[in-house]
Amino acid sequence: MRPIWQGDLSFLLVDIPIALYAATSRKELHFRLLHKETGTPIEYRRYCPECGKEVDWAEIVKGFEYEKGKFVVLTDEDFEKADVERTRTIAIIDFVKFDEIPPAYFDQPYYLIPQARGAKTYHLLVRALKEEGKAGIAKVVIKTREYLSAIVPYGDGLLLETLFFDYEVNKLDDYSIPSAPALSQKELKLAKQIVAELSEPFDISKYTDDYREKLLALIKQKAEGRKIVAAAKPKPKKREAEDLSASLRHSLDEVQKHKKAA
Repeated sequence: MRPIWQGDLSFLLVDIPIALYAATSRKELHFRLLHKETGTPIEYRRYCPECGKEVDWAEIVKGFEYEKGKFVVLTDEDFEKADVERTRTIAIIDFVKFDEIPPAYFDQPYYLIPQARGAKTYHLLVRALKEEGKAGIAKVVIKTREYLSAIVPYGDGLLLETLFFDYEVNKLDDYSIPSAPALSQKELKLAKQIVAELSEPFDISKYTDDYREKLLALIKQKAEGRKIVAAAKPKPKKREAEDLSASLRHSLDEVQKHKKAA
């Protein structure tokens, strides 16, 4: 696998030669739009409704809509003037407590892999961050965009998590959350018991993408010309209205009964 970025990770006067690799890859199913009558893939045209004709790429420019129907045209030179400096260094600006970074700010993970000559310093940083519970905050230019990022320990290595800037994250206070009514100690105790009963060590491999697997199986059946028979959906059970404590108690009983059966 080829790295998407190579350079140095630095904090103060310490440099670690590293390479950046994508830590995830989407396995989404991609579909083409077809003409229903012929099964032919649909084509898209670059069409100008004002002059009523297709437009060649050479005649297309980029514009920013600053008011409804009003645009500012930007040239390649304009983008170059606003471009950030493409350094080959990820410079850590600050160290912060990892658990102080709100989850909503995390965007995309990348692996930071050191070269052999930087291995000792790399592992020193990994251990220091682990023992202190800290993350390094840095900026990095990937391709043409500057990203805010968090350098965090992950296993025996380091992970670079790109972060959303503050203006990109909608604040929870902007949404109306109903105030919490009074909770009884009995309700809280039952809720904690349910959490305890359902608690397991985290193992990502036990969680499967059921929708994707079912859709792939259906695609295979249709490609083989087999008839698709939809499985009968279970009817939702009608439940009588009951108070929160009773619902929690019944939920706890169901969990315990399921665990015993398993």
